Amino acid sequence: MIAAKGSKDSCARTLGISTDLFQGLEVAVKREALLGKYTSLRIGGPAQILALPRTVEALKELLVRARRAGLPVFLLGQGSNLLAPDEGIRGIVVSLRQGFDQIELGPGVAKEHWLLRAGAGVKLQKLVRFSADRNLEGLEFADGIPGSVGGAVAMNAGTRYGEIALVLDSARVLDSNGEVRNWKRAEIPFSYRSSHLPSGSVVLEAVFVLHSGDPAEIRRRMTEYQQYRRRSQPLSSLSAGSIFKTPAGASAGALIDQAGLKGMQRGGAEVSTRHANFIVNRGGATAADVLALMAEVVERVRLHSGIVLEPEIRFLAEQRV
Repeated sequence: MIAAKGSKDSCARTLGISTDLFQGLEVAVKREALLGKYTSLRIGGPAQILALPRTVEALKELLVRARRAGLPVFLLGQGSNLLAPDEGIRGIVVSLRQGFDQIELGPGVAKEHWLLRAGAGVKLQKLVRFSADRNLEGLEFADGIPGSVGGAVAMNAGTRYGEIALVLDSARVLDSNGEVRNWKRAEIPFSYRSSHLPSGSVVLEAVFVLHSGDPAEIRRRMTEYQQYRRRSQPLSSLSAGSIFKTPAGASAGALIDQAGLKGMQRGGAEVSTRHANFIVNRGGATAADVLALMAEVVERVRLHSGIVLEPEIRFLAEQRV
């Protein structure tokens, strides 16, 4: 059974959160903010507190104060590969959309190499276009991938054309003890759609190694990748990207399609008829609808092929800092 672990427990308790918690901090605070407005599936109940720190210092102090008060804290990126619970989140949901959106470009060690530094809140699509406009190649594969830089590093975002681990130089990370550490690429145990950073880690910024390229060739590759996505993915529908990880030697989408599940619905959630590894919100879908549909897909694919699919989508209730 697929479920958002801890969602009921975290939402069942009513927590008292005083405004004193944010006193003197550069943090924007929204109470009872509907999480559906912050996720690409447009699903999710209210966050008791949505906090948007503007500096690393404010984030660190907020986490320290929250831990002292015994308050749970959850991390929300751009919400593009995330399922938020229908009942919402009791506690503090932290977003790095504000104050973590800087982009800096500098020369690399080798000739024709460049170091592109980006805050965790920078949209990946913006970073791809920034590099292409400066005739730098290396990030073309990410054109069209939704989400933020922080989330992309944390889950090693990628496509059939490449992944973040291949272009990352280093990542600045805040650990669960409130310490900031710079992780070099070789120190991060990347695997398929995961960075395996320690539990409770928050990616603050990342540095990518790019190199000068031919403008026409960069644009050609980006156009090719865009056309492929438009042909094969339900880009005009509300979705969270790929729902399941690709099993070794197989395709999650093909396995779901072969099991005859395209178009299957549970409530307002539907297995996309364009790409079977996407679940789309046809209107009014709930997290319960998505979870029920995922569970049915996993079981039907298991019966048809013997392969057990694993979720690629993340659950907000599990993103505890």
